Amino acid sequence: MKALAFNRESPAASHAIQLFVLLVFVAMTSACGRAGASAARGARKGVARSMARVWERDAARDARLVAKPLASERTVFRYTTPTQAARDARDGVSAGLHMTSRGGPGRPLSGTAARERFGLAGVPTVRETIRLPKGQSVKIGKAIGGKPGVGELTPSTRVPAASIKRAVRTPPE
Repeated sequence: MKALAFNRESPAASHAIQLFVLLVFVAMTSACGRAGASAARGARKGVARSMARVWERDAARDARLVAKPLASERTVFRYTTPTQAARDARDGVSAGLHMTSRGGPGRPLSGTAARERFGLAGVPTVRETIRLPKGQSVKIGKAIGGKPGVGELTPSTRVPAASIKRAVRTPPE
């Protein structure tokens, strides 16, 4: 029996080989694409479950903390989105929203660094500088889901819009 042989010089054989390679590539890409989409979906669900657990722990911790008035004025930061920053500038910062425990001079953290340090759900693009007045009722605790030992404040009453001194963009990565 004679083995089939392709004449690699003929245009028909060249087209057949190109078509075969293209079909194999498309088949592999679509198979990997589905697997890749499935893996991405699983990762998203895993992150959502993880953040849900963090938020549950955070809410339980906030419920246990006792609100105390600040003994003196304090400058803090709040990492957020431009939409939320505009709302805060108009209406003030709602009770229960998290802020850093201290703020001082210097450049803002990048959005990714802020998310990792403070355990934020998304990547913030704005850092608000807030001057909390003496006597402002706050809960002081540790940032759950962030780096160990990083503190945070949660006001138990609305912070007036006049307390927001500045809002700056976080630097790009």
